Amino acid sequence: MDDILNAANRVKEYALLEEVTSDRTLGNYLVAHGVIDCPENIKPYLDYVGIGAEFYSDHGGAYTLNGYVVRKTELPPQLQPQKPFREESRDEMLRLTLRTGHHADYPLILPADEEYLSSVKKYLCIDEFAEAQIRDVRFKTPYIGQMIHAMKCPSVENTTSSQKRWRQSGR
Repeated sequence: MDDILNAANRVKEYALLEEVTSDRTLGNYLVAHGVIDCPENIKPYLDYVGIGAEFYSDHGGAYTLNGYVVRKTELPPQLQPQKPFREESRDEMLRLTLRTGHHADYPLILPADEEYLSSVKKYLCIDEFAEAQIRDVRFKTPYIGQMIHAMKCPSVENTTSSQKRWRQSGR
């Protein structure tokens, strides 16, 4: 049972390159996604089997019926997930620096829309922000962090009931 739980917890460390099931299709995938840079007129003459076999030999992984499974850390930069884009012209009130087991410090800028929040979770390989560690908190307004620490805030256990009372009262 422990092995199953351990494997389930590590699934996010791997990438699946769908429909890449052989050295040839891996070679094609690498060329199509710009890992191997070459002019268009040369592509028909490339040794796609050799390209795929060399990548497989250097980076490991496994071919499955659904595609090629490889550790995300073994993927070249062209195949790495892109950092979520947030339009910098939006107002920033709060910046949280988050860390997960998959990524080092990443700045989450708030307020944010659902699309940005979803892309950040996907990039960090988490389902919920509770899975990330908050490493730093920065506020746009000077000294607001000190004011928040000085305030008497409800305990975590009472937050849900406090939120319910606040919603019911309409304030």
